[in-house]
Amino acid sequence: MRTLVSVPEHVVDPRTGAVSFGSFKGGFPCVDLRKTAGPLLRAFARKRWLYVFIAKHPIAVAACVVDLGYSATAFAFAYDTDQRRMLADVSSLGLRARISDTAQEGCFATFRSRSLGISIRRELGSPSYSILVEHKELAVHAAMDTTNAPPSLSAVAEVGRGRISTTEKRALLSCTGELRAGKETRSLDGALGAYDYTHGVLPRRTRWNWAFLSCMDDRGEPIALNLVEGFMGEPECAAFTKDGVFPLGEGRFQFDAERPLSPWGVETRDKTSSLQFSPGAAHQEKKNLGLVRSRFIQPVGTFSGTIALGSRVARVTHGLGVVEDQDVLW
Repeated sequence: MRTLVSVPEHVVDPRTGAVSFGSFKGGFPCVDLRKTAGPLLRAFARKRWLYVFIAKHPIAVAACVVDLGYSATAFAFAYDTDQRRMLADVSSLGLRARISDTAQEGCFATFRSRSLGISIRRELGSPSYSILVEHKELAVHAAMDTTNAPPSLSAVAEVGRGRISTTEKRALLSCTGELRAGKETRSLDGALGAYDYTHGVLPRRTRWNWAFLSCMDDRGEPIALNLVEGFMGEPECAAFTKDGVFPLGEGRFQFDAERPLSPWGVETRDKTSSLQFSPGAAHQEKKNLGLVRSRFIQPVGTFSGTIALGSRVARVTHGLGVVEDQDVLW
């Protein structure tokens, strides 16, 4: 099993252009990929997104801003696992999103169209991220505080010939706030928050499966899990507890792509962590714009099973989370 080392000063050495591949504890203050690709390639192949997930049983909330370079997209949803239904599920295309070169202090991701506005920010000197979603069907006003959270997991990996991607995952952030979905208002005080910041110069076709959960384990202790198969692979796979970050093997997914709301099996390659996922609903987008095509589905529901944490194994039942099947030509 790999060991997480302290995050280096640079993703790409500004003098030599050498890339710091690997898995790291902590977040990069800046992700500068200019030395890895020329201006034309960066304009069309550089992608950035910031995704946040907030879980407070029985509610799961997600919001995401994606910068494709030549266009942008954003979505948000709120799900109730007791009712097994989406309270709201909204998305929009746009010409532009603004996403920072860091997920640390000074981080921002903003998107605005006629129907949807999303803002995710962490001001300089602040330990907290503010999340704002504005839509006629869904409004979220929340904050995620990093003060007592375990450190980030950051990873840098080659994802194709001459293409690299970076990511930073952080979980178990303490939350306050509320959401409004239709006529319903729910408190998010006491929820667990997490984010996924990804920034890379990516292949024309990119595919992956992803799983994320955030909940209390059977001991009543907070736990989160990030697993992926494909794309960046093992470097970004880990579990998070109050004791820190635990590296995991690459994920393996068993599911029916034609019936994504049927149960999923999710485990690590070494089978030390094994979970079953029961979807209740899904956010999905299918686009065919000629040169750009995508099939993206993100079911939301509950996980049950075991997660390896070094010398001990944690058990979860009905843990809120998402899985994802992504195949995009961009």
